[in-house]
Amino acid sequence: MKHATTLSTAAAALLLTLTGCAGAAQHGTAAPSAAGATATPDATPTATKSPAAAHTAPATPSPSATASKAAAPAAQAAPSAVNRPVAPPPAAVPAAQIPAPQAPKAPAAVQETGTLVTTAYTTGYGYWDNTPAGSATVSHPILHQQAGGTGTWADPVTVAVGHSITGGVDTLDYPAGTRFYVPNLQKYLIVEDTCGDGNTPQDGPCHTGAPAGTTVWLDVWIGGSSGSQAAADACGSTLTDANGAAHTVIVNPSVRTYKVTPGDIVSGGACHANYGNTPLTQ
Repeated sequence: MKHATTLSTAAAALLLTLTGCAGAAQHGTAAPSAAGATATPDATPTATKSPAAAHTAPATPSPSATASKAAAPAAQAAPSAVNRPVAPPPAAVPAAQIPAPQAPKAPAAVQETGTLVTTAYTTGYGYWDNTPAGSATVSHPILHQQAGGTGTWADPVTVAVGHSITGGVDTLDYPAGTRFYVPNLQKYLIVEDTCGDGNTPQDGPCHTGAPAGTTVWLDVWIGGSSGSQAAADACGSTLTDANGAAHTVIVNPSVRTYKVTPGDIVSGGACHANYGNTPLTQ
């Protein structure tokens, strides 16, 4: 049982002055009334700190708060059943170590060591107008015993060239076995025959009488034994170029991969010529 204490007003003031507790009434002790009534403690005292206490008393954390802070790191350190460690992504390769894509290589330029002639004159002869007519006889067989060939490097077509007779010696304008490539025919040729008749061949075809501005005369074997003489004559005229146009030929070509249209020039009812003057490769 709590005893009530009765003090006079003056005595109470003196007591407060001696103890210096200006805020004693705020800690749950009610000041006595002037009439000396018994003081009854407030059922719900107000716990308000004095300004002095706010600046001088260091805050002391409660045991429960300290325990909560100590437990927090432990809770964070515990492994999660869902968020398992993930392996780091592979390190990116530095840009300097990644090889740059290489540009496709350009095809190597054709290195031709043969002689390019742009002023050649071409004509054609075949089975029907050979000497003797109706034959494939040649004067200087090299690869073929008779005029022929498909036009490839390995099997060039027979070509006749002009010749001259000096001191009883018959000399071809180009030695037998000389090769040519003619883009307009898409064929390789080989010298195996003579163009010109009589005792003075230097006065005849393939040696004299070429159109002005031309320097090389090639009389190319066109075949024609499987067709009519009229078809062979028409194809020969196509090669002759009635307008005297000059063509490009390569003398002694070193490149063996020029484009070839194989077979007789006149075959299958057609004349396989007039492909232009630009040498093309296969």
